[in-house]
Amino acid sequence: MKLTHLAAFTFALATAAAHAQPYPSKPIRIIVPFPPAQISDTIARTIGDGLREALGQPVIVENRPGQAGSIGVAEFAKAPPDGYTLLLGATAAFASNKFLYANVPYDPLKDFQPITMISTTRLLLMVGAHVPAKNMDELVKIMREQPTKLSYASSGYGTISHMTMEAFKLACNCGAVHVPYPGIAQSTTAMLGGHLDVMIDAVFTAAPHLKDGKIRPIAVPMPARDPLLPDTPTFAEVGFAGFGHTSWTAMFAPAGTPKPIVDTLNAAIVKIAQSPDFKKKFDGLNIVTSTPEGAQQWISDDYYYWGDIVKRANIKIE
Repeated sequence: MKLTHLAAFTFALATAAAHAQPYPSKPIRIIVPFPPAQISDTIARTIGDGLREALGQPVIVENRPGQAGSIGVAEFAKAPPDGYTLLLGATAAFASNKFLYANVPYDPLKDFQPITMISTTRLLLMVGAHVPAKNMDELVKIMREQPTKLSYASSGYGTISHMTMEAFKLACNCGAVHVPYPGIAQSTTAMLGGHLDVMIDAVFTAAPHLKDGKIRPIAVPMPARDPLLPDTPTFAEVGFAGFGHTSWTAMFAPAGTPKPIVDTLNAAIVKIAQSPDFKKKFDGLNIVTSTPEGAQQWISDDYYYWGDIVKRANIKIE
């Protein structure tokens, strides 16, 4: 056998042996496109611990924050489709950022393979205690008659606190001035200090401050009343039906990842997320695992819904 043929034969054997190794055969990396200690980061690390036990390989979580998640997602899009680099993704980077930013270097619907949905966030429209509005009618009256009087906080452009408030402004034909913050902790602090007036964000974030009266609940933009706030009406109950799109988290692999690997990861992650320990730890979230196909449909629906909101509200990044 000639040396060139021998070299090619040896390379082919080595390649076949590498591909024949059962998945997984080396450490797995999970990219989180948000800072440490946020809820998405905690979810990723909890799932990582579960995958380490389920699959018998180390799982490393790496934070790559910036631009409402787009920076980390763009890095992830370059990963090989071999199941060894995963992403804990969330709404903004897959639904609204493509419409808000000119330089998003990936296609949310084509460059990724959803593995499963993991959670949705229960939301609340609230006002600071200094705001005179006690209910939705009173709040809408102020926002219609004086559209620049009230300011609303968000945890950044494209985040669910920003986008849901813009959807509400369209629905009520009213106004409020957007004041973005780097994260939910900063925007909540501003609300508590009386520097901002209105906010839509997670129930579990607001709950501690509702008890001491520093934040007043108005309504939940969800299909049903929240179990933590049984006396707070839904948007539909106070005249604003059609709300229900909310912040979500999901696990992704790069597009082109072999189906057996996706199925292995789906089975493992769904089992982790549906475990009693996981649900107890994330009691303020709705756990909504799915098939890969179900996750793809969910994400596609959100992409077009929030893209329409951006266009109709004529949202511009300042």
